[in-house]
Amino acid sequence: MVNSLSLRDSMLRDTAAAGSGQGSSNSADAIAAALGTNSKTETSKKNDALGKNEFLNLLVTQLKNQDPMEPMKNDQFAVNLAQFSQLEQLIGINDKIGANSGTDVSTLAAYLGQQVTLNSDVAHVKNNNGGLIKVDLPSDASAVKVDLLDPVTGSVKESFDIGPLSAGKHTLSLANIATASGDYQVKVRGVSSSGGQFDATVHAAAVVNGFVPGPTPKLLTDNGEIDPANIIEVNQAIAQ
Repeated sequence: MVNSLSLRDSMLRDTAAAGSGQGSSNSADAIAAALGTNSKTETSKKNDALGKNEFLNLLVTQLKNQDPMEPMKNDQFAVNLAQFSQLEQLIGINDKIGANSGTDVSTLAAYLGQQVTLNSDVAHVKNNNGGLIKVDLPSDASAVKVDLLDPVTGSVKESFDIGPLSAGKHTLSLANIATASGDYQVKVRGVSSSGGQFDATVHAAAVVNGFVPGPTPKLLTDNGEIDPANIIEVNQAIAQ
């Protein structure tokens, strides 16, 4: 949180000095009233915390108790206003950080630069790029075919011939796609040496390059945002 002790001490010194010509009792009462220290309920507040309302009350009190023969100079008043504006901005930043306190930022940051596999077989095509997919082949394939399907009708919108791949997991890049931008279901089929076809398990994948913390955190990739809850696997990113 904002540590406003130095700002408060500065204002207290100025207010006390301003009221010195009217008696120490009046000055002390004015300071106490500005801070609200006459109420026992205020003891629950942190001693070093100075809210913007308290700061403004101190500034007004300082003006009321200043020596009429030596009023506050314009430059000093401008400094106090600048301090108030700075305090208000810092409190606003702290409020935003507090609202995100439920998010483990360090956990989100750990995803940066990593390749994540999602619990989804839908590729998001953007600017002729469908991102990455993670394919798991149950056996060696002499040829692999990737189809982009309309998620509503199931019709094939575009197909790619990958070539031979061995059994196991592979990361494939869906680049130079002619299909219009949008979301498409991905289907991958392998062809065995005997000519038979078999389906492969496919998941969408992406490399994380940023994150947005908060109540609903998101990971950022070149192809859009990712909900961390949808991640099923994390691997070191490999240059495509």
